[in-house]
Amino acid sequence: MDIHIDLVIAWIINFLILVFLFRKLLWDKIVQQVEERKTMLAKLKKADDEYKRMIEFARKESDLIISKAEKKKNELIHEAHLVAEEDKKKIIEEGKYKVKIMKADAERENEKLEKQLKEERIDSVKQTSKKVVKRLLKHNKELSDDYFWVLAEDLQDRNKIF
Repeated sequence: MDIHIDLVIAWIINFLILVFLFRKLLWDKIVQQVEERKTMLAKLKKADDEYKRMIEFARKESDLIISKAEKKKNELIHEAHLVAEEDKKKIIEEGKYKVKIMKADAERENEKLEKQLKEERIDSVKQTSKKVVKRLLKHNKELSDDYFWVLAEDLQDRNKIF
């Protein structure tokens, strides 16, 4: 194998020309792209760290909000329980008052009915006695005379009292 020096020199020159052209035309763009990538990766890393920090902050905030909401919920439940107890007491008091009114009405009605029954019983007894007396007096003249004498004496006794 024969090495041709002139070919090797031509290859070296071609290589140097390519390196020179590469350096003149593409090197700055590639370096710039690499720098932009480095900057972008640094920003992404910072953004990722910032994102993690923001997520952690959001978690803490949400936990705080949830704990405040739980506390508020418990307060509202307690307050609702107190209001319900007050309403229950009011309803019971109203019920007791209505029961008293109903009891008083029932007692008045009972007294009224008792009075009415007594009056009706007295009237009934009077009417029954009148009927019995009428029948007895129709059939027995002697009994009739005795009855009128007793009535006359009763009337005289009553006049003495008054």
